[in-house]
Amino acid sequence: MKHIIYIFILLFTVFTISCDDSFLEENKKQIDGYDLNAPLYVQPVSDYTEAFVTLPDLKNKDFKVFQYPKIIHFETFDGHIDETGKLTFRIKVDPYDNPVKLEPQNLGNIILNVDDFGLLSIRVQSINWGTPKASVRENLIDFDLSRNRKELKLENYANGVLLYKLSQKPSWVEVSRSSWGDDFIKTDDINYVEQNVYTTLSVVPKVEGLSPGVHEGEIIFETSDPNNPIIKVNVKIRIRTYENSEAIVPIDGVVMDAEFDKNTNTAIIITQNPAKLILYNTDTKVKKEKVLDKSPYSIDLSSDGKTILLGESGQMEIIELNTLNTKEKITTSYIIYDIVDGENNFYYFTNNNYELFSFNKTTKEIKKQTVIRPEYNNEITGNIVTKIKNKPHLLFSSFGIASYGLALIDTSTPDDLGYINYWHDSFESKILVSEDNKYMFAGMSYVYGLPNENSGSTLYVLGMLEDKDKKDFIRFDWIHHSLASNSVWGAYKYYDNETYRYKGRLIEFADNTFDERRKIELNEYVTTINGKKDYYGTIAPYFFATANGNDLLLVKNIVEYNANAWHLEVIDVSK
Repeated sequence: MKHIIYIFILLFTVFTISCDDSFLEENKKQIDGYDLNAPLYVQPVSDYTEAFVTLPDLKNKDFKVFQYPKIIHFETFDGHIDETGKLTFRIKVDPYDNPVKLEPQNLGNIILNVDDFGLLSIRVQSINWGTPKASVRENLIDFDLSRNRKELKLENYANGVLLYKLSQKPSWVEVSRSSWGDDFIKTDDINYVEQNVYTTLSVVPKVEGLSPGVHEGEIIFETSDPNNPIIKVNVKIRIRTYENSEAIVPIDGVVMDAEFDKNTNTAIIITQNPAKLILYNTDTKVKKEKVLDKSPYSIDLSSDGKTILLGESGQMEIIELNTLNTKEKITTSYIIYDIVDGENNFYYFTNNNYELFSFNKTTKEIKKQTVIRPEYNNEITGNIVTKIKNKPHLLFSSFGIASYGLALIDTSTPDDLGYINYWHDSFESKILVSEDNKYMFAGMSYVYGLPNENSGSTLYVLGMLEDKDKKDFIRFDWIHHSLASNSVWGAYKYYDNETYRYKGRLIEFADNTFDERRKIELNEYVTTINGKKDYYGTIAPYFFATANGNDLLLVKNIVEYNANAWHLEVIDVSK
């Protein structure tokens, strides 16, 4: 503890040490009482030089030097304490080994015999802090939106002890000696860095009550480095307004399915609670809604682009795209889980019992289709159906049951579907096909060639859509192909160690090599969850490229809390 006291007594000279007699300034101290806890500091000096201490309670007394270190030479061994208590003697000091270190070196004691008092002992010490070299690795600390502490390394790669103090900082940060704790440095506290090392400080944002906008300031250190006495580190932080941008369009309810018409750049979305059909045009920014009398589950756009097909609870509904007028309603006794236009005057749909049906647009007949897998003589069941454009083929699969697989079905005879092939491959909740009908995409990043009647018994993987970092990647929530930009886009969620929350990300791949091009972080969304209004990470369970490939229409939700905070956002990906 005494060592620390000594250092604090000396600190006011750290920034003014100059030449051979500077140690004398150390000895101009008022000593309370006779216990001289404060030592006499010396340095080698070849000429006799005056040194003194002040003893307020010992006045007008003579003294004799009784004992002293051999490196010290006295001009005379007799002396006098004057009427103010000033004890003076003249000494010179021989050279001695004085290594660079933080703590003082003890050189011995001077013992005086004071008349009418007795022996008085004065410790003799020397300090050599060498010549430090102060520097920092970070000249700018930009928190942006992060509220986590950031490291600040203060370096001293020289043969000298670096003393420093924090002289100035913005009110919205603290500087800590710890990389994790709250050992905050007070302004004007004296600290040190040993020679040839660095110390890691941390800058901690304290933004409570800080107004929205960008805030900037300086952290200033004063140091004992004569060549770099002032070190400045710029700090910057951004406080948001807790309001969503005008480009974000909220959606009420739970999104169940979505499609996109590239002829008009219009997103077609269905929701439950409330049951609605929503159209949003990315060019005009116009949103249209239609209230539905049944809860919708699936959606498709007719092959001519004029009609919306809705699979609902106990109903199939046909709606005109331009006017949103209902053209037809067909009652069923089940939920229509998935629906497609067969491009042959028939619609095909599945129900919640994993059955496949056809609907004749002319006769209005609904017929259950039984497709037999001949090698096992069993019926193929499923709830996911996709039409391969410009070919008499359906892709038929299942999601949510153990018996998964993919079947290729022949629609040449529209009301009597035929079996072509079957593969033991899973495509989860959607069979996603490239815009040019060359590839199929699976959520676990596999790219397959689109099968046809000549495909063999194995679906071969043609490529992988992989995050280069890999550590964050789990699976894609949605994959979309843009022929205009020759891009394949994937969306997935990941855990952000900076914010300790899940977030969403887009990755763009080249559609010929499947090499990664870039990553885009999804914007957060402001909403109130459990009474707390905040920015929350988002995912994009559905998204589509516009006709020219320059924009993406994102159908998003927040990623945590099982909340319904669905919204639309259009982002520019042309650059």
